[in-house]
Amino acid sequence: MTDAYVAIEGERLIEARTRSPGRTRGELVFTTAYTGYEESLTDPSYEEQLLTFSYPLIGNYGVREERFESDRVHP
Repeated sequence: MTDAYVAIEGERLIEARTRSPGRTRGELVFTTAYTGYEESLTDPSYEEQLLTFSYPLIGNYGVREERFESDRVHP
């Protein structure tokens, strides 16, 4: 994981962590779901959106590939 920064209009900067290298831009959206994050991360409808999860334990129980909506994450 590497340091990341989310710049929001109005010059606000949020520090974060990421596994994806490089730069990107998109609409910042969120989900309050506490299950189904595999589907959300691989759902093509989230393409060009920055998906934020509000549930603090996302990823603690692993990832099940059979729950993927597609074969890749849509940045």
